[in-house]
Amino acid sequence: MNDALVNLSDLLMPTELDELERLLAQDEQLREQMFERLEEHGVDPKLVLVDVGGGCVLLAGSVADVLQRLLIEDLAWSLEGVRHCENELEVVGASAPAAAA
Repeated sequence: MNDALVNLSDLLMPTELDELERLLAQDEQLREQMFERLEEHGVDPKLVLVDVGGGCVLLAGSVADVLQRLLIEDLAWSLEGVRHCENELEVVGASAPAAAA
């Protein structure tokens, strides 16, 4: 039995490898677009973890309020190619809107 490490490229047909590389490039492009959108809307991208895999976006980190949490999720959904968005952002500012008087 050969104990050598196997590269993923050794297991995939050339067309499968091309497809995998295309999907990984799309995921990286979505991630970069998300950071651009955050900056455009005044959100510090360093405060938000954006993980993308297969068009599924995971958002994590801390935000100031519920509106910012919802805005960031909406920004993710607005990107072409996003198939799913998991919003795990935590609100660290005011936890609830003030009650109407």
